[in-house]
Amino acid sequence: MERTNTIKDFFDQQLRLWPEARARYEALKNVKTRQVGQLLLQHNPARIVSTGADIKKAVSGKRPCFLCSSNRPKEQFAVDLGCAEILVNPYPILHQHYTIPLKQHKPQEISLFEECISAIFDLDSSLMIFYNGPHCGASAPDHAHLQAGTSGLLPIQRLWNNDVEWLKEYNGAQVGLVKAYACPVIAVKGKPRIETLPFIGNDVNIITWLEQGEQIALLFPRSKHRPACYDHGTLVSPGALDMGGLIITPQEKDFNELDEKAVTDILKEVSMTETEVRNIINKIR
Repeated sequence: MERTNTIKDFFDQQLRLWPEARARYEALKNVKTRQVGQLLLQHNPARIVSTGADIKKAVSGKRPCFLCSSNRPKEQFAVDLGCAEILVNPYPILHQHYTIPLKQHKPQEISLFEECISAIFDLDSSLMIFYNGPHCGASAPDHAHLQAGTSGLLPIQRLWNNDVEWLKEYNGAQVGLVKAYACPVIAVKGKPRIETLPFIGNDVNIITWLEQGEQIALLFPRSKHRPACYDHGTLVSPGALDMGGLIITPQEKDFNELDEKAVTDILKEVSMTETEVRNIINKIR
C-alpha cells in the first residue's frame, strides 16, 4: 500500500483496494435511523456479525482470531501505532470506522492501552475513540482492541454536559456523574490517561474525544453483557456506541418495534445503578 500522510488518506486508499469493505461503507449511507426520545436507532443488517458473535468461542479459542495479522483478509492493511495497529473496520457503524488491535494476542483489557489513546489523537484529533470491555459488547474479547471513528454522531456527545454533578478531582481532572440520561454515566474531563484510571475496572464501555482541546471521557460501568430480551429474539447487544445512544439493530423488526421505553430499559438493565456508580466515584482518592 502506498505511503499515506493522514488517517483519512489511509481510509480512502484502503477502500479503493478493498471492494467488499467499500461496498459496506457505501451501504452505510442508506441505513435507516429513527429517533426514540434521547436515543437513536440504526438498522444495520451487516452488524449481525458483531451483535450475534459467540464470545464463548472467542474465549475458548475455537475460532480463528480475525484481529491477528495472520488471519486478516489479504486486502486489509494497517497503520503501525507501535504496540497496536489501526485497521479499517469492514463492518462499519460510523462513516469512518477503525479497529485498533494490539499486535500481541492478549485478552481484552483497557490497561493494555497505555499511551495508545494519546497516540491516536496525535494522528487525528477529530476522532472519537471507544472501548468495549470483554463482557460489554466486545465481539473479540480474546484480542485486546480499541475502536475509533467519526465523532459527533452519538446522542450522548450532545447531551452529556447538560446536567453533570461534578463530585471529585483526580490528578487535575474533574470526575462527575452525568444525570438526565438513560443510564448512569461517569464523566472525566481533563488530562489523566483514561486507560490507567484505577477506579473503572474492565467491565466498562468508554467513549472519549477532544472537545475544544480538552479530553472528555464517558465511562459506562456495566452489570451484565446482554439484556434478557436478547435471548427472546430482540438482538440488541450493547457496546459503547449503543450505550452512547446509537442503538444498533441488525433485525428490521427490532428497528420498527423498539420504542423509547424499551431501549431505555435495555441500557438500564445492562448498567450499574446510580447508587453503585456514585460509590465508584466516591472511592476515588
